[in-house]
Amino acid sequence: MSSNKIEKWEWAAEEQDYQIMVSIPNTPVPAEGFPVMYILDANAFFTMFTEIAQLQLFQPEKTGISPLILVGIGYPGEERFHPRRFADLTTPVDEKNIPSRPDGNPWPESGKAAQFLSLLTEKIHKEIQRKYPIDVRKQTLYGHSLGGLFALYTMFQKPNSFQNYFVSSPSIWWDQKSILNLETAFTTNSELKSPTKLFITAGTEEMAGDIFEDSKAMYERQSLNPKINLETEFFAGAGENHMSNVPAALSRGLRFLL
Repeated sequence: MSSNKIEKWEWAAEEQDYQIMVSIPNTPVPAEGFPVMYILDANAFFTMFTEIAQLQLFQPEKTGISPLILVGIGYPGEERFHPRRFADLTTPVDEKNIPSRPDGNPWPESGKAAQFLSLLTEKIHKEIQRKYPIDVRKQTLYGHSLGGLFALYTMFQKPNSFQNYFVSSPSIWWDQKSILNLETAFTTNSELKSPTKLFITAGTEEMAGDIFEDSKAMYERQSLNPKINLETEFFAGAGENHMSNVPAALSRGLRFLL
């Protein structure tokens, strides 16, 4: 099986340039197009995700994973976690509501999730759909940590932008857990136009900041959501920590979502 084709280009936005990375399967295009997964923090995760997803294709009848397009949204340069991610992936917050950083340094600029969501859903989304054979009924958003928080924010604010949400170790603690207010509004008022899946995962060793317990509680609430179009699953990475659970959960999440 030949390697996927990789394309990269820069997207110039008003405040920040982004690096877009796309992995395209070297297999015949399905009549309906390929499923697609958008990956936040792509500088850290895109290469690993491409390799793991491609390995599944050697025996798809056993892995349950078929070819898909991966779209990484990252930043120019080699830094795995660019400081700009704090702005793009978080909602506005009063500084006194942010806990001290473990390294003692001040937090970077934050609070521009709404602008980043508009860029993603109104511009990048459309460009990817224009350039590549996408199945618009099978679009997944992946985010880890602050990216997981942003994936939840996207589902609660614009739930029909994607059909699948892959939420990894979400930073629900941000801004005194204000994301829970958006969750309440979503549960009460939103309507899902098509069947939607939510996969939440966290490692059992992620006790700092209650990441594991917050993630599990979010899953439990959404699994009881009266919206019949929302299907949920939770994966607890036994013995896994904040970073090691990323590869541990990926194949499990893809099987459930796709």
